[in-house]
Amino acid sequence: MNFSEFAKTLEKFYKSNLNQAKFIKNLFCNIADDELISKIEGRSDQAFIQYYQGVRSIKPVAKVIQHDLNTNKFKKYLAQRENNTNAKEKLCNAFKDCAPDINISNVFDKITDIFVDIINAACNEPDGRRKKQDDEKRESLFLKLNITKEDISELKTLTRDMSNKILVLLETGRKINDKANEMGFYVPGIVNPGLYNELDKNYKALYAFKYDLQRYNSKYPNELFDRAIEIVSQLKAKSFTEYYSPFFDSGSLISELQDILNKILDELKII
Repeated sequence: MNFSEFAKTLEKFYKSNLNQAKFIKNLFCNIADDELISKIEGRSDQAFIQYYQGVRSIKPVAKVIQHDLNTNKFKKYLAQRENNTNAKEKLCNAFKDCAPDINISNVFDKITDIFVDIINAACNEPDGRRKKQDDEKRESLFLKLNITKEDISELKTLTRDMSNKILVLLETGRKINDKANEMGFYVPGIVNPGLYNELDKNYKALYAFKYDLQRYNSKYPNELFDRAIEIVSQLKAKSFTEYYSPFFDSGSLISELQDILNKILDELKII
């Protein structure tokens, strides 16, 4: 099992409302000693997204934490969220192919061992090997999708730019929500006009992005494009104030859209 497979298996149980970058950061932060957290969090969100996608080696971050792993901390992280018998059984089923002797008594130990093995294997990975593998993956998808390099480049830029704006939307929305909780009401323009303007600017960019998605969907039909377009349409149809009363209602849709955009990049294997 490689890191991408490990992360995609765990996310079914531990991702919650986190976006992909934050979820992957959490995995590394929870298996490393606390003094290394700043070195982990200092890496870009895009790097963590690419670790998740499997198009970038985790070797750089693995080398940072390899000799300061805190396995007890990671076991505690696993147990805090999924510590009932039913949850443990589901985790066992998810990891049984790479840990045949896993059971509800040792499930957190076995999952931690798998993560440690993945980190150690990444540290021993020869330099340059991963880049060659990634180039081969990317070329095979060009052939499969019949998509031009020019379109790959443009879609990469558009999608990453929108992903960054969505991160700003999520953060701005949370700030408005926190401020609204203090004040006791949810009217973004009154709660904080500056934050409201930032929110409005990025929402307008999101609506404009819908037309780019529609253009690409007409050339390269894809269910991910379909769902992304549907989500943007749902957001636009809703009252702006309603969607931030409270923020977390819209936050779930926006987070789903962020994940879909990351999956589009994953499908195209854009680095």
